[in-house]
Amino acid sequence: MGEKKRKSHRTGPGRQRPTPRGIEMFPYTLPDGRRVLYIGDAVRECDPPAVREGIVRRRLLATRGQCPCGARSPFGPVPSGVTVQTIPHGHDCPAAEENLTAAMRKADRA
Repeated sequence: MGEKKRKSHRTGPGRQRPTPRGIEMFPYTLPDGRRVLYIGDAVRECDPPAVREGIVRRRLLATRGQCPCGARSPFGPVPSGVTVQTIPHGHDCPAAEENLTAAMRKADRA
């Protein structure tokens, strides 16, 4: 028989559903030589600059132990066995929870 038409999912008049947010994982080496795995939000091509910068800064905090805003991990780079870090960033830092969450919501509505 004929091929089925793919339905276009829309979130509103003339609006496509946002690209699903993915997760990125990559191994890296700590300064002491231990190998660890970073797991975090992936940057999408469609993400606006504020979202991209926020995600990149969180990656820097996890892998290097410091964010450009001055936030520092109490552990330095993420040690083996630690799965979640909750570290306050500067109020105006794109990686701060409230700023990144708001930017992601705004991007998904656009």
